[in-house]
Amino acid sequence: MTRVGVQMQGMAELVAQLKALGADADDVLDRVKFELAFDTQALAIQGIQHSGGGGRTYEKYNPRRSHTASAPGKYPSTDTGRLKDSIGVDSDMADRGKTITVGTAVNYGPLLEFGTSRMAARPWLLPSFNVAKIGVEKELKLRIEALAKGL
Repeated sequence: MTRVGVQMQGMAELVAQLKALGADADDVLDRVKFELAFDTQALAIQGIQHSGGGGRTYEKYNPRRSHTASAPGKYPSTDTGRLKDSIGVDSDMADRGKTITVGTAVNYGPLLEFGTSRMAARPWLLPSFNVAKIGVEKELKLRIEALAKGL
């Protein structure tokens, strides 16, 4: 599965602050983690659906069709929709949901994300995560401020 690992710094301090505010820190963090995962998934799907091509056009077979690849560095252009349809979120219940994975089991997912010796990367997962985390950081800040105000 193509996946991005994330390690958050300062979590102990954040948990301490949430607990000091009387919040259920684990509940707040769990909700934020799942929001981040599902936002990353949605942004990856959206990026692939709306990639504007920009690369070379070539003929494909079985079924016969023309396909315009995306430009290097851009989200991959969808052809069959297989990558887009396979992007999922998985939570490892063995570690009580501490590990949440966003990715695909499609074998060419990592090839598009990181490129090959013959093809430049068409990243789709990490750019989606980077955009999603901005929204989640803002949401977490709003929740902490609301807790501090007693809302």
